[in-house]
Amino acid sequence: QNFSNIENKIIVIPNIIDTNYIETKSKEEVNEINEYRDFIKLVSIGRLSKEKGMINCVYCCKMLLDAGYNIKWILIGDGAEYENIKKEIEVYSLQENIHMLGSINNPYKYLRHADVYVHPSNVESMSITVLEAMTLNIPVVVVKSIGPSEFIVNNENGILVQPQIDDLYKGIVKLLANKDFRDKFSKSNKSLLLNYSQENILDKFYKLISEDNNK
Repeated sequence: QNFSNIENKIIVIPNIIDTNYIETKSKEEVNEINEYRDFIKLVSIGRLSKEKGMINCVYCCKMLLDAGYNIKWILIGDGAEYENIKKEIEVYSLQENIHMLGSINNPYKYLRHADVYVHPSNVESMSITVLEAMTLNIPVVVVKSIGPSEFIVNNENGILVQPQIDDLYKGIVKLLANKDFRDKFSKSNKSLLLNYSQENILDKFYKLISEDNNK
């Protein structure tokens, strides 16, 4: 928009989402998964910093419990907000409902078991973890920002919400209340994820190099 005179000199090549790797790693055993069997399982992955909004998962979890939902919420990631989030969990007595795993090598084995992936970040570029959740056919509720707005069509392949706790809560409830709605998302994800496949991304690079060499 600001440099329209160079528009024809710019192409965008996103990062590769390695679906085979994600699916393979997701099959690793989770020892404590039996503890979550009778619960609605929510997962959020990201850096624990203020702009990522992970503390809102605590307040949203309290609202869901008050509304009668049986919740286990897994937070994966580390950062400056770790102790603050932990403190809020204790303030609301949610130690049995929210599990902070810190930074781990394989988040996919937890992600595979999620009923909903919740991404509360106020600021995102490509939103890789959202695409990784979609790879595993996990329905997503995502705070609207530039990155996810590029590939999520609201109510078609995910739910985009405003960065308020009430909106995050309503988005999750909307998914939990309608299984057919959740199932619809997984069907629309397959064609989307082809845009981030290794074959497609490498093809973009090869074409770029080829065009450059032919000039």
